[in-house]
Amino acid sequence: MKKFSFLLLMLFCTTIFSQDVKHRLPFYFNYIVVPQGNVNECIIVYKIPYNRLVFVKDKNAYTTGVSLSFEIKKDSVIERVFDERIVSTKSYNNTLSSKLFLEGIAKVRLKEGTYKILPSIELHNTNISAPFREVDIKIERDENNFVKPFVVSSEKYFCDNQEVYILQNFRGNISFSNNSQKLLLPVQNISPEELKVTISRDKKEIFTSKIKKSYKGRVDLSVCDNKVVISKDTLGTTTFYELPDFSKKIPEGLFEIKIEADTISKTFKMESEWIDKPRSVRNMTLAVKVLEIIGEEDNFDDNYDDNYNDLVKFWKKYDPTPDTEFNELMDEFYTRVDYCVKKFSTLKAFNGAFTDRGEMYIKYGEPDIVDRNYNKRNEIIETWTYKEQNQIFMFKDVSGTGDFKLIK
Repeated sequence: MKKFSFLLLMLFCTTIFSQDVKHRLPFYFNYIVVPQGNVNECIIVYKIPYNRLVFVKDKNAYTTGVSLSFEIKKDSVIERVFDERIVSTKSYNNTLSSKLFLEGIAKVRLKEGTYKILPSIELHNTNISAPFREVDIKIERDENNFVKPFVVSSEKYFCDNQEVYILQNFRGNISFSNNSQKLLLPVQNISPEELKVTISRDKKEIFTSKIKKSYKGRVDLSVCDNKVVISKDTLGTTTFYELPDFSKKIPEGLFEIKIEADTISKTFKMESEWIDKPRSVRNMTLAVKVLEIIGEEDNFDDNYDDNYNDLVKFWKKYDPTPDTEFNELMDEFYTRVDYCVKKFSTLKAFNGAFTDRGEMYIKYGEPDIVDRNYNKRNEIIETWTYKEQNQIFMFKDVSGTGDFKLIK
């Protein structure tokens, strides 16, 4: 936070000198089909942010859970599978997090054919029970030997003293972020020494790489410490290959990954998805207008078209990590805008980013100290202190509607 506060402040100061936040889904589901002869294993994985759950305090911890059912239909035949998960945390702030998740899996064996899957959820500690959108999946015999790659964390992780992979579990997509991720590529029936992997977008090659086989094992998913993991054992006949540390090279959006071994190949469609994308980035009118707070709105209007790709191009010149696709400064800026819209909007207007407090928050970030007092006229005075910048700002609610004005 401090690093980006400094970068945003430098951007603000530079512009002064020169002039003298795919719709976000709350839950993530993915349907993984692992070919196993005539009968295939369908693994349903899900992931729910903590801030979408209802926690209840029990002694020294906050606890919640979900019960899920999956109705699987083919013709007139209906099969159901269930899963239930409970999680606890000792931190109240964790219960508000969009970056912590309750995770789980459900498994069912299915023959070839087309199925409809209808998920339903019951949120613990509430009376909420509701279905989700029905999904069509097609299971067919795959003679090409390749299973769709798994997106896994680059972090080393152990479960019961055995090394495992942590499944990223965002609908099978790559998380467009500064987090390092890798692809785990399972290959069945054959075991070549290496694979050629080519990633492209709009028929333009992003990069290509040859990767050696890592180990032989089985496609085995389970839940460990509230994380969906893939075991790394040597008990199966599937050959696994790792494509390491590639995700930072992939721009946001759809892409294709082509896997080649000897004379066979297969292409999969995937997506690099900005999971925690600020809402203000999705509103181009707002995303451009808030640039006036750092003195850059005119520069955007003069040199770019009013579309999202041009907004990304505009922020690229301020990217602190230009060798990667994810722009941390753009993310930090619009995350602050989201916060201001939510916290500082007045009773009269949804204008939190353009209030005096919003402007200071966007430029400097979260203050180190916030004090609230009343003056002799019983008006609220709010004082923000930034220790590192040696700055103090005082605001007064002049109308009693939450419209705080900078007074010092």
